[in-house]
Amino acid sequence: MPDFHIQQGGVYTRTYYTVATLPAAASFQGEELFISDGAAQESNNYGQTATGGGTFRCRVRSDGTAWKYMGLCW
Repeated sequence: MPDFHIQQGGVYTRTYYTVATLPAAASFQGEELFISDGAAQESNNYGQTATGGGTFRCRVRSDGTAWKYMGLCW
């Protein structure tokens, strides 16, 4: 029987995109990425379409039409 356990060592790094460089949302429905120029504040952005030009780092998810804030910005 195959062993499906994954072990990883070292430091995990994320790839950050700007909103302008995010891939087409239609090609990545349900996927999550990170942006480095989020404009919305973390307390009220969940589900809003991601907009750039700010300084927040945020997690976003594609709904198949647009990239939406996941409410996690820092």
